[in-house]
Amino acid sequence: MSAGRNKRCASLPLLGVSLIFLVVGECHRTSEVTVRIRSSDGRPITGAMIEGGVDWEHFRDTTDELGVAVLPAHAAGWGASVSATNYEPKRIEKLTSGTYTLSACEVELARIGAADGYLLRFRNDTLLTITYQGEYHAYLLDSGGLTEVASADLSTTAGLRQIMRGDTLWFEAHDEGVFAYSLADVTAPVLLQHYPIPNYVRGFAVCDSATFVVSGDGNQDSARLFACWPTGECKQVARLQPCWSVRMAVTSHYLVIADYAPTVQIIDIQSPGMPQLVVEYYGSEHWLGLPYRDWVVLRPPGYYPSYPSVDYKLLDLRDPVNPVESGPYAADSTHIELVANDSTIIGHHVIGGLAVLRGSLQGGFRIAATVAPSSGFADEIGGCAPPYYLLAGHLWKSR
Repeated sequence: MSAGRNKRCASLPLLGVSLIFLVVGECHRTSEVTVRIRSSDGRPITGAMIEGGVDWEHFRDTTDELGVAVLPAHAAGWGASVSATNYEPKRIEKLTSGTYTLSACEVELARIGAADGYLLRFRNDTLLTITYQGEYHAYLLDSGGLTEVASADLSTTAGLRQIMRGDTLWFEAHDEGVFAYSLADVTAPVLLQHYPIPNYVRGFAVCDSATFVVSGDGNQDSARLFACWPTGECKQVARLQPCWSVRMAVTSHYLVIADYAPTVQIIDIQSPGMPQLVVEYYGSEHWLGLPYRDWVVLRPPGYYPSYPSVDYKLLDLRDPVNPVESGPYAADSTHIELVANDSTIIGHHVIGGLAVLRGSLQGGFRIAATVAPSSGFADEIGGCAPPYYLLAGHLWKSR
């Protein structure tokens, strides 16, 4: 039995009595775990993240310019993930000192420059973003790289949902309500509208006739649906079941509300002041809906689903009053954060890292490119305008 696994004790005679001092549990091994990450052709991979363990046994480190990471002794024996930009992530069942090889991705991403926040629009070499703290940024891309040309504080928070309609930016600001700014001049945002919705904003959607906002209720027994008009008037038009954070969209004259539950509500908004619930769809075990065009992508619960792939389903809303669920379809991404277009989605790979996946909604998706996370938090997915991707605080371009 190795000394590192032994429990130690000491016995001291005192007044004829032996006192036993026990160190409960296993002592940490004294040798560190040295990991070398290499490409298929033997080159060292710099910046690869190795992560594993649980709670106080958790460990994380990145490789240096020689492709080497030195992990604490307690990392030995734990399962671990290895992720590196432009390489397919690797799962290690029991980590030991040694060399591990990663395969290159199908698509290579080239880093262009640092950019903060969520992508609002990328057009004519101009990138517009907004951060969670409500800070607006405009960047210009030219032969010299990415340069910030304007910034502004639009609110104290900007939440996780933003909508661009033409040159108008709409965003939620938690308990401050919903804001609309004109970005016709990207260097000088102009406030157009502010709807001070009471309580915490859960989600919103914009259509030609009105803006619809879901807000929490003081007692959390239900949520409230508000309709807001261009005149600035807002009023509560319906009461909904309790919800925490919703994704909303408008298709035809129907409002689609998807929550962190296997429930999708479809509301007729032909008369915005008198909305009518037409469908309350209770799906399967898939519990977070992501509206996209005429579908809702239903992704499974939990941040760490089964390896090596994740099954998602589709709710077809081409006939909104008769939604049809199909699937499952496979994708090697945990959280599908964004559907960029019919053939590209962005999410968190089942093993680790931020992933660009290609395929089709009704056929499944597989990893095409990856970016190693810098912190491991979900908000590192900023958005995309293929072939450009805002991931881990940087703008990337596929090549």
